[in-house]
Amino acid sequence: FVSSAAKPPPAALRGGTPLCWPQFASKGAGPKHGFARTSSKWKVLGSSIEPAPTVTFELCDDDDTQAAFPSKFRVLYHITLPSDSELTIAMQVMNKGEEPFEFTTALHTYFRVPSIGAVSIDGLNGITYEDSAAPLDADGKPPRVVESSEQVRIAGEVDRVYLGAPDRLTLQDGTDTIHLLSQGFKDAVVWNIGAEKATAMDDLGAGEWENYVCIESAVVDKPVKLQAHGSWMGGVTYTLASPQ
Repeated sequence: FVSSAAKPPPAALRGGTPLCWPQFASKGAGPKHGFARTSSKWKVLGSSIEPAPTVTFELCDDDDTQAAFPSKFRVLYHITLPSDSELTIAMQVMNKGEEPFEFTTALHTYFRVPSIGAVSIDGLNGITYEDSAAPLDADGKPPRVVESSEQVRIAGEVDRVYLGAPDRLTLQDGTDTIHLLSQGFKDAVVWNIGAEKATAMDDLGAGEWENYVCIESAVVDKPVKLQAHGSWMGGVTYTLASPQ
């Protein structure tokens, strides 16, 4: 999904798979969702067609990033098409400095759906989630709730971080079934803005809140702590199930 009202750079794209790094949302001192998703400094590092079509992008620290995130880093972003029905996205973060640093991250994937009311997500029953759409609790934090539904349905605004989510989830939209297999990401985010707040978003077309759902492979609850010269990698494969 990409919004018909999406803004050009340097605005963040309302659609696709924005890379939230080095922080998710406002969980850090930098800009919301970090600077990677809006950076103009990404470079194409390489591409290949064997064994599967792949392109790799690279982002490295510079004077601009040091102001928001004072660490030396290298991020690689790989996009691969293993088959006609699969898409794999992977990211690798390397600490190029002498001091450890921490980060949170998410692959903020937007899925186009015929109608948000037909969406169901399997695999999250029994998982505790942080409900960012609910009023803050007595400690000023989003309340935590245990998911009690076998299938998560979207009604109104939904903004949840499922903590310690399983690697495998399934999205059904009444037409298609998509299987998600994550590696390295410990949490999962489910988000739809809902009708009430959608009108305030100038980069979302009229009524388009009904035609997307975000299911994001993420590290939110417990940041990655990357030691000097260390490396971390996470990825997700989306597989479109064959029609029955």
